Amino acid sequence: MEDTRITARLDEAIIPNTNLIYCATVNLTWNELATYLKGTVTFPEPCSSVDFLNRRSFTKDHLDENCYLAYASTVAEGILERIPKDLREKFNETSRLNLDPNLFSASDIIAYSFLLKVLTFSKKFNEVKGHHFTAYDRLNPVQAFGIKKVDRETDPKMLGQVTVHSYNNEDDFIVSLDTGKDQMVLAQMPPQDTLEKTYDIVVATVEGQPTQDQRLENGESLIVPKLFFDLEHHFEEMICKDLLVDGNPTDYFIRDAVQFIKFSLDEEGAKLRSEMALMAIRCVAMFPQVTPRRFEFEKPFLVYLKEKRELPPYFVAWVANSEIMKEAQVEE
Repeated sequence: MEDTRITARLDEAIIPNTNLIYCATVNLTWNELATYLKGTVTFPEPCSSVDFLNRRSFTKDHLDENCYLAYASTVAEGILERIPKDLREKFNETSRLNLDPNLFSASDIIAYSFLLKVLTFSKKFNEVKGHHFTAYDRLNPVQAFGIKKVDRETDPKMLGQVTVHSYNNEDDFIVSLDTGKDQMVLAQMPPQDTLEKTYDIVVATVEGQPTQDQRLENGESLIVPKLFFDLEHHFEEMICKDLLVDGNPTDYFIRDAVQFIKFSLDEEGAKLRSEMALMAIRCVAMFPQVTPRRFEFEKPFLVYLKEKRELPPYFVAWVANSEIMKEAQVEE
């Protein structure tokens, strides 16, 4: 997906026409790594993602213990066996990670988290045909669900699942859908410059002014595009970075930082499945690798000619561009 980005930071900038996705399994996993290493984890170079994660704005305390796994340990302590065992027993799920023991050493550390949320509407919404979503300055036909028009035939249970928190105009409104469990809030609005600032405005409206909440009225409509994605993302800003703990060097570096996010939203509800792992590998002394030398003149160079070592040159040139070189024929 060219125009979809996964971020480790809520304070990531919003870019027009680009999807931006954040899931807190990255926070859970980072917290477990820091707990295992008994300190604040950073890199030698500044990293905005790490700065955000070290704020610990999201922890295990923000989740029901029945919906997640989160821990860290070394391979020697059995984490390669623990992950698939816990997933199978607690969620009847399997890991998407490659946990082949041949890929790890006993001292390698894996910080891991898994999150599963299944939110179901007590009354299934209707499918809505003929809906379009505007992107790239054009209308795109999409599948959708909701209530096409409220009237006397509308199921009161379905109608009762919709709460209106604000409505300024058809481009600026906030609603929530009742799952009987977790909050599900949808806001169509002009965004702020970051995901976090946009969220802050919405949550302040939803949680700060409950007396304004209201239901849909006759003649009104609710139409939500169905969502589905299944993404794998490697956080390049973390990979191959040496680990510091409380500012002190360790002999570990991040070999991989991978997150899987699978999400769906339709007339029946929403399902989120996310898995995240940070793989910290111990640096070991190795024989230096001999790299073949390359004597290939690809950049400006000097050339000179003279008859004998002790004599001055009779020709010297600094070759800085190709106009004095013989042009090669381009192969078809």
